[in-house]
Amino acid sequence: MKMNPQPTTPAPLPVIATIRAAFQFVWDKREQMLRALAIPMAFLFVLEAVPYIIEMISEVPDKPEEDIHGLMWRLSILLSIPFYILFAITCHRLVLVGDQAVPAYGNLTWNQRETRFLGWCVVVSLAYLLIIITIPIGVSLLSMFVADSGTSPSEITDSIWQGFMYLLMLPSIYLISRLSLVYPATAVDRQVNLTWAWNLSHFNGWRLMVVVGLLPWVFSFREDLLLRENATLVESLLVVTIGLVLLAVEVVALSFSYKHLVEQVAPPAYGS
Repeated sequence: MKMNPQPTTPAPLPVIATIRAAFQFVWDKREQMLRALAIPMAFLFVLEAVPYIIEMISEVPDKPEEDIHGLMWRLSILLSIPFYILFAITCHRLVLVGDQAVPAYGNLTWNQRETRFLGWCVVVSLAYLLIIITIPIGVSLLSMFVADSGTSPSEITDSIWQGFMYLLMLPSIYLISRLSLVYPATAVDRQVNLTWAWNLSHFNGWRLMVVVGLLPWVFSFREDLLLRENATLVESLLVVTIGLVLLAVEVVALSFSYKHLVEQVAPPAYGS
């Protein structure tokens, strides 16, 4: 498929307006979204609640072995993947195509669209991992430098080490932020590639970092803000529910980002 050339100076992505529009969309469309996402949200709710249940089990006497807890936690993540994909595709299509693009009670079939979406998840994740593996390498090099300078690593404050780790993660977050445009495009059946996503996000990389990287990071603090020490299971499940709502906001924000950027190139041609 021949792509239209990227404009020399694309319009900046309005980050704050995009995030605000995402919250507004989720609120205005709450009934449609609740119906369309009910089944994948139900499965995600159960699977995301597993870590909290495991944590509570681990605090009671005669608890199962820790290895079993870890296995259950990893299994819940693996089982969540197809439901996350159905969740994300539904959100993207509601924003970019409209209510008519999604059955009233959601699309629970798995076809080529979902397979392509999963494929892009794997590709972008591998690209992320290729960069993220530089973190331990960088830490090792810094440790060697510190050792050569005669300074004990214990003399370096934890905040400095943590800041260094976050600094090393920035390139990987920047990469996946720019490549993440393949997700909404695939959700509306547009044939794209990583080069297309990279070119489309030209001059807007750091703005996409806010939407794709910073926004989920801020949302991740919901547990610290809402969960008290020794929280009950009901409180933990409430946090899971809020997390699913914020997940919808994140996906919708990416949809609006894609919509803004693609309209700078040409009117989007959506599939059925």
